[in-house]
Amino acid sequence: PAPGRAAGAPGGVGVLQQALAPDDLVVTREEWGADTPNRICNDVVAPYRMTVHHTAVPDRDGDDPALTLRQIQRFHIDTRGWCDIGYHFIISQRGLIFEGRRGEDRPAAHVADQNAGNIGFSFIGDYQVQQVPQGQLDAAARIMGWALRTHSGVVPTREFIKGHREWPGQNTQCPGDNLFAQLEPLIAQALGDTPPPQDGEVRFSLAAPDLPPDRDGAGVADALPGEAWQVVATLRNGTDSPLRGVRLGVTVPDGLQVTDYVIESDAPAFDGRSWGVNDADAAPENPPKDGLTGTQALALYAFAAGETKRVVLTVTAGDYGEPVRRALQVWVTEIGDRYAQDAFGAQPTLNVQGDVFAGAIEIDRVHPAAWTWAGPNGREGWDPCGDAPSPYWFREGDGFVSLEGSPGPCLLSPAWTAIDATDLDALAITLRSDAGRQDVRLWWAQAGAAYDTQRSVVFRTAGDGDWQTVQVPVGDAPGWAGLITGLRITATTGFPDGEPASPGWTDVDALWAQSSARREAAAPALAYVDTPAEIIADAGTDDPEPPRPRRDLGVAPDLGGPGGFDGGTPFEPLDGADGGCDVGAAPTPGAGLWWLAVLGLGGLIRRRRGAR
Repeated sequence: PAPGRAAGAPGGVGVLQQALAPDDLVVTREEWGADTPNRICNDVVAPYRMTVHHTAVPDRDGDDPALTLRQIQRFHIDTRGWCDIGYHFIISQRGLIFEGRRGEDRPAAHVADQNAGNIGFSFIGDYQVQQVPQGQLDAAARIMGWALRTHSGVVPTREFIKGHREWPGQNTQCPGDNLFAQLEPLIAQALGDTPPPQDGEVRFSLAAPDLPPDRDGAGVADALPGEAWQVVATLRNGTDSPLRGVRLGVTVPDGLQVTDYVIESDAPAFDGRSWGVNDADAAPENPPKDGLTGTQALALYAFAAGETKRVVLTVTAGDYGEPVRRALQVWVTEIGDRYAQDAFGAQPTLNVQGDVFAGAIEIDRVHPAAWTWAGPNGREGWDPCGDAPSPYWFREGDGFVSLEGSPGPCLLSPAWTAIDATDLDALAITLRSDAGRQDVRLWWAQAGAAYDTQRSVVFRTAGDGDWQTVQVPVGDAPGWAGLITGLRITATTGFPDGEPASPGWTDVDALWAQSSARREAAAPALAYVDTPAEIIADAGTDDPEPPRPRRDLGVAPDLGGPGGFDGGTPFEPLDGADGGCDVGAAPTPGAGLWWLAVLGLGGLIRRRRGAR
């Protein structure tokens, strides 16, 4: 029997609905490999409120979002002692919606002493510092809209739909300032969210369901050379008449490749999910499957009334060069007597409905062993060491990083650094210094190892303010073996021969690994360099520092803010757990999973410095 509302609920009696989100809306527990709880989680309570969270850490999906979900669940069960994962739904940055604790009528464990009748939605990300991707907001609106339609007892106002921090007794920043600012428009979007378009409309959408992760936090996916993903363009005929002469335009920019595509239809079911290869897939006027380059058009043939067709494009990142942002553009060029658009971005010359049927997917290209710091993604995952970086460490407009001032300026390579030391036995670097010659130390480390002066080399710059590109041989140096997963660049505080240090700066314009045997750079677009650097044998010592964590390889636990509720038993708050919903660090490759509390992250300040 369905119970009435929990204490404190609005007046009246809620109707308890035992409904599961449909498979075409969520990734089910079975699909992401959830463990089955060994006990029933709590008594049923009619949902009448909702809470929005962010995970804080993990602050990104990782390469395998399903693995991220399994790791969160294991932590909640094994470490927190809960019967299951603490949220009802988890929304990834790629726009995937994961089913969490099954059954919104069973209280989860996400708000201390406020879990009864409370449906929990958690966004993967740290939205105290990151901006919320629009695709993630759209996905959240869809699942929240479904929940509002399904559980009529939920009052769709800010009194009953809150951010974690707003409920009484909470001590947390969750869901982060940037997501918190989106709550009211998110609720409005959820209330306006509807099932597929009604008859009389034609709808177009473009989505990347398995986009590469946003590795550097710049808000755009970062693809490594050869990394592939799928982009899906969908067109639905919601009218009661056939559409004829439908064609789709595709522009593939330099740096991206479409290595395959397939044209599918939902006929005869017309349900938007029963897909089969359409006869347009073999249209003789369409380009070869691996020959969709530049700007070309795909013939989609006619659409029956109510029919939806989609084009699934397999997109691969090409070789790394200048990391300029690329955009795959897709638009409808023609729909019989209803629509005509000559080029992407152009105004349609014929448009019966009024909507513009076009979209683009942006990609930044990055490399595990080469960095040029140019283009919109700029710093390419590099960070300054320490909590108080110089505001000038990164020159976004000019495309270089700086070792600013003295003593001890320091830069760390990104989490995806991966250099095959067996093949790549040298580092090439383009840099300049002013106010006299400077000493620069290059450090390296393998996964899990600390930076140590024995695994470093020091060289001296020209000091005349001009750019110079030199080779730093490291192949015979201690520790240059196997897979190098971290680099560090530091400026020294003085010269070993007693010459006084100069209080100037050193700019680094590019850094890449290269093979002396093949005389090739790690990235084909970069030139091999054989001009030797002036190596300094003994440059003193610096304090060892652990290498930067490989953030994309794992996931950290959910702390849920202090307090919580599961199975009727409150848990004790954890010290320092008021900064978000999940805190932790990534595992070392090849080792067991280690959860590390992240206590803080120094802010990165990007500001263009005036002319020197």
